[in-house]
Amino acid sequence: MPMHRRTRWTRAALVVLAVTISSHPAGASDRPPNDLPVAPLLLAPVPCGVEVQGTTYGGHGRHNWALDLNTTAGPKREDVGLPILAQADGTVVWFKTSGYNKGAGTYIEIDYGDVTARYIHLVEGSIPDRFAEIGAVVETGDQLGELGGTGRVSAPHLHLEYWDSADHVDTAWYQLPRANQIPVYFESVEMVATVGSPSRTVSSTNCAEPTVDEILRELRERRLTQEPIRGR
Repeated sequence: MPMHRRTRWTRAALVVLAVTISSHPAGASDRPPNDLPVAPLLLAPVPCGVEVQGTTYGGHGRHNWALDLNTTAGPKREDVGLPILAQADGTVVWFKTSGYNKGAGTYIEIDYGDVTARYIHLVEGSIPDRFAEIGAVVETGDQLGELGGTGRVSAPHLHLEYWDSADHVDTAWYQLPRANQIPVYFESVEMVATVGSPSRTVSSTNCAEPTVDEILRELRERRLTQEPIRGR
């Protein structure tokens, strides 16, 4: 599938973003080790304007590159229900809509052409029916599910992984070599965290509707009305 095409204005905004975000965490670098490929055109997987930061721990994927993503707006429990969005145009290659699934809970995997992304611990039942099918086409900004706490977690978060799927016919995570896991990048911004030190903080430019104010208002209304949110 083609990667997200961006405008001249968006490229200019990216330059501003790159020079204003926080400094590297300890041990981070401008390029991943061993000259592994990156995903320079993938947007953040959350709505426009939402600030996110990631953490990791020892043994958390290859080189601890798996990222546990939360917003910076408040306690992690308040992130439940946050829309998780497609980062570019892509194709669904694997998913689980419910169940424990060896700790992953509800999750979906999207092949973006050269990179497959895994979105894990989503709210049970939050993957739209039209995307609960292998081969379903997604477009940039489509809602893939909601941040939750299904599976084996200590607090709600989005577990995010990137896998090099270039030159592979079968691109679901379990069909790719273990050595193909690569660092997480949002629009060329490295999001690698180190043990004990979080990743950079980035404000999402995945600017399809609804706006961040609408999202936060909906989450507040859910809490005020005590509307049940599916998930563990």
